[in-house]
Amino acid sequence: MAHEADNWLDPESELALRSTVPEVMGGRSLALYARWWQLETWLRDLIYVEFRAAFGVQWSTHVDSTYRQSQDANQLRHMHSPDVDNPLAYLDSKKLLDLIATHWFKFQDSLIDLNAWNGRQDELQKIRHRIMHLRKPHSDDLRRIEQTLRDLERGAFTALAAYTRRYTPARDGHSDPVTDAWIHRKHPRAYLIQHAETQYEANITFEVSKRPWLPEVPPELDRAPGILWHFGLMFRNRTINPRRIWLEVDDPTFRTMLVHLSIYDPYHIEFTFSAADDGRDIVNAIRYAFEASLASSRRVHDVKEVDYEGVSRAARDLDFRVLSESRWNIVSDSTIPISIFGSGGSVISSP
Repeated sequence: MAHEADNWLDPESELALRSTVPEVMGGRSLALYARWWQLETWLRDLIYVEFRAAFGVQWSTHVDSTYRQSQDANQLRHMHSPDVDNPLAYLDSKKLLDLIATHWFKFQDSLIDLNAWNGRQDELQKIRHRIMHLRKPHSDDLRRIEQTLRDLERGAFTALAAYTRRYTPARDGHSDPVTDAWIHRKHPRAYLIQHAETQYEANITFEVSKRPWLPEVPPELDRAPGILWHFGLMFRNRTINPRRIWLEVDDPTFRTMLVHLSIYDPYHIEFTFSAADDGRDIVNAIRYAFEASLASSRRVHDVKEVDYEGVSRAARDLDFRVLSESRWNIVSDSTIPISIFGSGGSVISSP
């Protein structure tokens, strides 16, 4: 998904590139690094979503990077990056591939045939080795990565569209804690729904999505691996500042449960949780997010002052769980035809 804005390159980055390319770093080396970044970060994102959906708050116990993560988290705090708390960010590509191999069932719909996937790994690791050691690329390296990205288009669409394909649990079809509390409005704070609709002019949604490896949405949504809960608020005349809401939801237990905080635009936010967790904990997390969102919202007096790009930029710099202009929020069954990676491949029909 190529960025179509003209100002995608900030002045500092542009100066750095003009000062180094091609005199210091060849343009092809830069392109190769960008494509590898695209491939490896996609695999990391995919593992994160599938592990969260499958294992809930216990997902990180399946990722062996505790030591390096704790070392980085406790040192040089002034240099923390948005992914400092993501254990997957401390794994090299070989360990990411090992995680995929160990849990192949959860990735088979989102990648390519297992034999074909395994057959790519030696070549891809050689390319990464050259990148890691700042060696000049082979003339075919860029084409090999781009071919892999083209082959991953269909599976990536499957994974992403599953995230945005939503279902509203039927009132008479489910009896889990979240449905009872917020859809049946049995929670003591369920009056917040009407309060938000009337006093804040907000549209409130409670939806679920299922991952591709789960055959269907089960009738029992409590401790249901493969299911994600999505709690959304869309304001009419109020906006949410990403930094303000992120500071508002600073409870460590809540952040551990949070899969994603999606900032669709200044008026629309969404919180995602894993149904693999205890439904009662999700109920409380939604209540906490609900109250924080209302408290963080600010009335718009002049729509011309709403800074869409500023909100998106601020959201992307906060935390790896905060999404804005993300493929996880954009790709859906209605976005066909689409190219996920922009490497020459595309999806022209729903898989």
